[in-house]
Amino acid sequence: MDAAAEGRLPEAADPCLAPGAVPAPGPSPSPGPSALVSRAGAAARWATRSWRGYVYAGGAGPSGLANLVEMHAVSSAADAFVAVGLAGTLFFGVPVDQARPRVALYLLVTMAPFAVVAPLLGPLLDHFGHGRRVALATSLFGRAVLAMLLAGAIAGSNPVALYPEAFAILVLSRAYGVAKSAVVPRVLPAPVTLVRANSRLTLVSLLAGAFAAPLGIGIVTLTSTPWALRAAVAVYILAGLLAVRLPPRVDSRAGERELDLAVGGLIRHARRPLPRSVGQVLFPVVSLRALNGFLVLFVAFLVRTHPVGGHGSTVTIALLAVAATLGGVLGTITGARVSRVTPATVALAGLTVVAVLCGLTAALFTTVTVVALAFVATALTSFAKLGLDATIQREVAEDLRTSAFGRSETGLQLGWVTGGGIGVLLTLVLRGPFGLALAAAALAAAVLATLRLRFAGRRSPITSETMDSAGPR
Repeated sequence: MDAAAEGRLPEAADPCLAPGAVPAPGPSPSPGPSALVSRAGAAARWATRSWRGYVYAGGAGPSGLANLVEMHAVSSAADAFVAVGLAGTLFFGVPVDQARPRVALYLLVTMAPFAVVAPLLGPLLDHFGHGRRVALATSLFGRAVLAMLLAGAIAGSNPVALYPEAFAILVLSRAYGVAKSAVVPRVLPAPVTLVRANSRLTLVSLLAGAFAAPLGIGIVTLTSTPWALRAAVAVYILAGLLAVRLPPRVDSRAGERELDLAVGGLIRHARRPLPRSVGQVLFPVVSLRALNGFLVLFVAFLVRTHPVGGHGSTVTIALLAVAATLGGVLGTITGARVSRVTPATVALAGLTVVAVLCGLTAALFTTVTVVALAFVATALTSFAKLGLDATIQREVAEDLRTSAFGRSETGLQLGWVTGGGIGVLLTLVLRGPFGLALAAAALAAAVLATLRLRFAGRRSPITSETMDSAGPR
């Protein structure tokens, strides 16, 4: 049917076209607001389906693991808001000569008492195993209150209140981490291994932090630092409500025994030795975590006074943050898929690789090599940490597992702070290549110490009886 039959006027022929040629389509109109909203909604629905498909896979919904993963993701987002707020106050908001003593004082004031208090967290939480949901919720609601107090201290320029409140947040954060790790075996579905469950928790924590950190930076840029902490308050409260919704099996005391709550009993319980199988993994992971702390603070202060590769400090720090995040994601995903290698072998191999790469970075000190070191070190640390958690969850008796996690988390935290503190001090006397060369030498010594620990004796899984034989109750 021609145009006349359809009641339409014939289109004018384009004189520039050859006879019979089809005109080329014009540029497509830009989508309107309704189309953009529709696409955003489709993307949000896809992200929601992907999230639920990952979190609830393997029967994690009925077992309660999915609830634990969602709570941990929200808690990690709140931690990212707090980290942005503290970084803006202690580091970015002041000149480097003022930032260095502030960060050093923060490490000293928060870590010195933490080293004394933290080993008691595990035995104390062991006693309250029947109230793990209460312990998790209390740590989250408590951090919400402290974040609000921190926001007030920063807004009122009250540095005296800043440090004790930051210390209290750190203690509650460690208590949360210990309780959360002890809960995992209680909600583990049959198809999911401990390593995969830990990997799922770590991955959602990294993704939540990677999403919340830029959002927190945007809040600080548009408003002020205290508002990032006020946002953390709301997110901590949401995480606390999710903790209350965990399944009742989390509080089961089946197979556990009561512990003496006397102070002397707690101290003796905290001093009982970890099994050799745990120590063989813990020592190299602590060494890797110390290097991570060293890299964060050493490079962060270094680039503010001596830019690397001609880049500004903001660009270099941003590249390091992206590399560390991607490394953590890669290490977590890889660790969940590799199950045939023992955790002790993974930790030792990771420590050796990082020591060699640290030496190479000292010899070829550029932005690319420093970023590559941060990527590889974070990836191998995340990989080895999964094995450490699985070793404790698998080989430590349940009535003492929380204490073992308390010891592990304390060692990892102190390792990071020790490495970071050394990094802050070394920026006063050493340039980048020399500082990394010293770090490579320290890691090489840690490799030798790990080999000695590994071959010093036979592997001995921990039980209630072996812990009891370490000292009187």
